[in-house]
Amino acid sequence: MHIDVHQFGPDPETGLVTLATSGMAEKPMNVPPHVVNPENFRFCELVIQVPDSWIKSLGDVPIHGSWPFRELKSLALLPHRDDSWVWRGHTFASSPLVPYDPDTAFCASILWPSYGLPPLAASLEMPDDRKIEFLTLGFFYAEELDAYRQKRFDGFCDYIDEVDADLFDFLIFTPGRLNICAAKKPW
Repeated sequence: MHIDVHQFGPDPETGLVTLATSGMAEKPMNVPPHVVNPENFRFCELVIQVPDSWIKSLGDVPIHGSWPFRELKSLALLPHRDDSWVWRGHTFASSPLVPYDPDTAFCASILWPSYGLPPLAASLEMPDDRKIEFLTLGFFYAEELDAYRQKRFDGFCDYIDEVDADLFDFLIFTPGRLNICAAKKPW
């Protein structure tokens, strides 16, 4: 499989750059037979949205060398390399949990529905009848991953609301984002 990553933007209103894979949906993923209507889950591409300021902060370091970019490509290759599938709500982490990079505490990733994309860009109908879903790559801290595993998708989304966080904080890669599950300080 050959995966390319395309850069779109920055969006003049939000200042966000969207990085999107292509090539992942060239072959169907191996969706388990227990999934209802597995044909609806065979094709996807991945996106990550990042602030334009983050891309500019890389300076002379090409975006290809950044860990979010590497994770995007790695997850796009995963279902074809392992004859498996990835879909919204799936999480990915090493065991034991290790941060992606010495400069971050993010140590797990999740695929979200593409809530942050315009509705017409969330999926793509191809002439050969493939429907390609675009899934947004987000990142978790260890405590958030634990909470997600306990609460599952809907419960974690409810928790985001309960703590007055914004779901879009999870859809946009922001280095140093607030950890909504970090232990509260006693003072």
